[in-house]
Amino acid sequence: MHALQPRQAAYFLGLRLGKLLRTFLGLMHALQVRQATTFLGLMHALQVRQANTFLGLMHALQFRQAAYFLGLVH
Repeated sequence: MHALQPRQAAYFLGLRLGKLLRTFLGLMHALQVRQATTFLGLMHALQVRQANTFLGLMHALQFRQAAYFLGLVH
């Protein structure tokens, strides 16, 4: 009976450690997914912002060129 108790204890500890490890790995995976989502969201926001800035500059330049051209023609 005494020999079974350490074996049962080891089995129980193994189950507990396995559960803790799975929980830890699950949390790590969730954090990595969240970080990746946040990073991609930030990259997307930066790209949109850069695109908006670029398009705004292009629009301003075209407007300026058009005004300059109309001024020359007029």
